[in-house]
Amino acid sequence: MKPIDFLGKVEPIVIGMFDSVNQADIRSYSIREVFEPQKRHYAYIFSHRQLIEEYDDETLNHYYGKVAEAHQELLLINIASAAAAGAILQIARQCISMTWRSYNERMDKGKVIGSQKLSKIIWHSRNQALHFEEGTPTNDSTRACIEKIAEEFGLNIDDLDKFPRSLAREILGVLSWDKYEQFAIDIVQMLEEP
Repeated sequence: MKPIDFLGKVEPIVIGMFDSVNQADIRSYSIREVFEPQKRHYAYIFSHRQLIEEYDDETLNHYYGKVAEAHQELLLINIASAAAAGAILQIARQCISMTWRSYNERMDKGKVIGSQKLSKIIWHSRNQALHFEEGTPTNDSTRACIEKIAEEFGLNIDDLDKFPRSLAREILGVLSWDKYEQFAIDIVQMLEEP
């Protein structure tokens, strides 16, 4: 099957993935919108001993519980969003694999994002997304690509070894992929490039 045909077959699935990522973003924003003022309020209370002494243990535990609950919900939403974003990168990577079978630097194709070609970013970002539990990428090419993206677009990757996470959601932002149409245009242009 040709990659363009493959894209056509998976279009409804990828649209659903983008919808999932966008819904997660909306949910995350609404939680943050409610939670941030509360968090500042709780931080103020917890940083002033005399205020803490005014509250009984039950009230303090309630505040701590609310903070923990919001953090937990945001964490779960971010994990789900990154998984959907990683699946989108996997579809893009599959198109590359169907065209060139394996990747090497001579196959850098597509628009330039920062200083790197789209195919390179897709290939290495998908690797990071699938193997994020390992922390900082151990593959030299993947690590160099991710570090360059981080440098050029201000992504914080300093704590990947301590707090491993997929960067797939951030990468979709770097690629300006917030809907299927832009994704498909970029993939088709990349695949048609001589």
